[in-house]
Amino acid sequence: MGSAAWVAVLVVVALAGVATVLVIEHGGGVPPQSSTSTAPSSTSSASTTSSTLATSKSASSTSVKSAANGLELSLTLNGSSISSGQGIAATAVEVNTLTTANNVSAAAKWPIGNLAVGPCGHLNEPVGIAVLSGNYDAANVSSGLALQIYQPGTYACPAALSGISGFLFQPSSDNATVLGTCQPGPCFSETTSASISVRGYWTANAFASFPSGVYTVVAGDEWGGIAIAHFTVTGSGP
Repeated sequence: MGSAAWVAVLVVVALAGVATVLVIEHGGGVPPQSSTSTAPSSTSSASTTSSTLATSKSASSTSVKSAANGLELSLTLNGSSISSGQGIAATAVEVNTLTTANNVSAAAKWPIGNLAVGPCGHLNEPVGIAVLSGNYDAANVSSGLALQIYQPGTYACPAALSGISGFLFQPSSDNATVLGTCQPGPCFSETTSASISVRGYWTANAFASFPSGVYTVVAGDEWGGIAIAHFTVTGSGP
């Protein structure tokens, strides 16, 4: 990896507004116990334990063709209804539907803001997830306010590639090689997916479980693709 290919990233998560605790599968970190935390480069431990995740068999899923040729973005929730205090798990996956390798140029045309795979944003991933309070669809989701999804604090983030030019997807796969300014190239390979588990939100430094209501989970990619699913919180948790 050439020395000019990577840049260090330091992100301060805003203290104002509402934030939701998320656990990510790619490129993120664990919400800090103190003001500073170093995020691991791949997986993090769960902030929502399996015992508090939704157990409903009514899983919710949706998939859409991406604006990029040959790609499809899917979003799956492990349930559609939970009690306050329980968690919901979501997975977004970008797949090459072609039976041949697919070289897709980077576009940075994200459909809404705040799509991320961790507290450091979407990093080197072409996909991200956001959670909104309320019932939105593709026609009006841009008018909603994505919840700030991590505990306020300062995060030492993994290195981010300074210039990504494209993604070379393997045939019929979500495995892609990242192309960019790395010397010698290519840069590295990754699975173009993200998973979260969420059970509540932060107001400043105070955490609370989701109150009753409808919530919208949005998966988006950098080519403008957007997939939407919903879950409802009812009653009070254990």
